[in-house]
Amino acid sequence: KKAGNLLRVAQILSKKGRKSEARNYCYQALDNAPTMGNAYLLIAVMYAQSANSCGTDVVSKRLVYQAAINKLRKAKSVDPSISSKVNKYIRQFSASLPSKKDLFLIGTQAGSTHKIGCWIGETVRVVTKD
Repeated sequence: KKAGNLLRVAQILSKKGRKSEARNYCYQALDNAPTMGNAYLLIAVMYAQSANSCGTDVVSKRLVYQAAINKLRKAKSVDPSISSKVNKYIRQFSASLPSKKDLFLIGTQAGSTHKIGCWIGETVRVVTKD
């Protein structure tokens, strides 16, 4: 019950644009209910919503979607009951990943790591949509 309340607070904060605080509440909810996949799902959606504001170039903006996909995979692993919803988001976000051409133009290779700035502050492995 506590985890559900924490997730509701996170959803309210997310709607108000307070994404960093919302993510903190999601993690608190997960501390109380580690199999609450919807908390990871909310984090992933907030990451994707921030893609255009959390990067300096096309590739860094698109790699925010990789961070979102990572959270979606975690959601699916802890809560298989939401797999169909999560798979829909994975397909949607995968289409926004950078292309091989994008990586070539900025001199980055698939498999390298990239630090996402902004409020996200995570490191992801560079992947492409093709």
